Amino acid sequence: LLCRFYGMHRVKPAGNMYSFHFLIMESVFNTNLEIHTVFDLKGSTVNRFAKRGESVYKDVDFADSNFRFRLPKTIAGKLEGVIKADVAFLKEAGLMDYSLLVGVHYLDNKPK
Repeated sequence: LLCRFYGMHRVKPAGNMYSFHFLIMESVFNTNLEIHTVFDLKGSTVNRFAKRGESVYKDVDFADSNFRFRLPKTIAGKLEGVIKADVAFLKEAGLMDYSLLVGVHYLDNKPK
């Protein structure tokens, strides 16, 4: 589930004394379906709620919503395996930050 980065670039516009950096990365939502709700989950509740006006919800919002995943056991098992592999890779690399970005598409186009 780790994102694929294609490049990191720095641009300094002519006549401007400041430059800016940006990343180009693969879309994490590889679908033609509209994503109605997005959760950025880190497994912590410390300051993990969306502020007014933010469109990405966080761990506290997820817990308060009583949202539940309903996945077939085979898919749930594969997802768990991928997440465990990602965590092992990050741990081995000495990185400790991990987010699971979850996009939700409602079949009736209406949030529950």
